[in-house]
Order: sequence, then C-alpha cells, then structure tokens
Amino acid sequence: MWNKFLQCLVVFILSISVSVNLANSGEFKSKSEQCTDINIDQNLIIEACSWLLNRSGLSIDFLFTVLRHRGEAFTNTGQYEQAINDFDTILHKDPNNFRALYQRGNAWRKKADFQRAIQDYSASLNLRPNYIHALNNRGATWRLMGEFDRAIEDYDAALKIEPEFSEVLLNRGLIWSLKKEYDRAIGDYTAY
Repeated sequence: MWNKFLQCLVVFILSISVSVNLANSGEFKSKSEQCTDINIDQNLIIEACSWLLNRSGLSIDFLFTVLRHRGEAFTNTGQYEQAINDFDTILHKDPNNFRALYQRGNAWRKKADFQRAIQDYSASLNLRPNYIHALNNRGATWRLMGEFDRAIEDYDAALKIEPEFSEVLLNRGLIWSLKKEYDRAIGDYTAY
C-alpha cells in the first residue's frame, strides 16, 4: 500500500515540476505571447496556440484562453468548423462560458448559419444580459436576416448600457438607412 502511495506521490511531484519547467521555458513564453497577440498574423496565432495545446500541464483557465484565441483566429481565417470545434471543447467542459457561446455565435454568423448564431448570442445573453458585444452581434445577425426591428431592439438595449458605443451607433444607423428613416440614420451617424 505504501509503495502505491509513494508512486502516486512521485508522479504528482513530477507533474508539478514538468508544469513549472514548461511554464518557465522561453519557447512556452514566446508561444503564449503569440497565441494571445491579436495584432499578429492569424496563422501565427493558430500555430502558437496549437503548439501550446500539444503540451500537458495546462491549467483549465489557460486551456480555455488558448482555445478561445485559436478559435477566434480560425474564425478570422474562414476556418469555421475548426473554430466551432474549439468553442465546443470549451462548452463541453463549461456550458456556461458566455464568451465561448458568443465567439461560437460569431463563427456561425460568418458561416452564414444565422439561426445558430442567434441561438448562441441569446444563450450568451441569458448568462450575461449586459454583454454589449453579444447584443451588437445579435443585432447584426438580425440585420442579415432582414429582421430590422429586432436588430433595432438589440442596438437600443446595447446603447442603454453604453450610450456612446460607436460600433452600435454605426450599425443602428445602417438599419435606419435600410428602413429609409434617414433623419434617424443621420442622428446615429452624427453621434458616431
């Protein structure tokens, strides 16, 4: 019995040592910085994040961060299925991860699967009702579906939270233009 206990203890100590050594290595640090740097080439982000995901000993929070960044980069490069898979991995472990729901909604929207995008944005908003980015992007999806009044509802809700959010003002102005309500459109564009 003591032998089994000692074996488990040694494995545990070694795994901590490997995790600490990995986190302190220069390559790990470099790949971590690349994975989370939104200002570099998206393919470099995918490469760095994939490298990190092939390492053991990542904390669950760091794992989610890496998957989110790689999923965003996949979305930005048109690799929607890979992005959705990364967000599904997060949601399998944490179904209440409002950011992963939001980001999966972005992938669905860019893939032109608007119903699934609306579902994910709505689920994200059920978890975080004041998540202004989900309101904005759900509004954009309603616009793509020709549901202008529903888009206006989301933009109005977002502007109640943050009245000077320029992206929302621009998007709502576009809807007003599409509805031929030009005075309202000018009002939003001027406030933008």
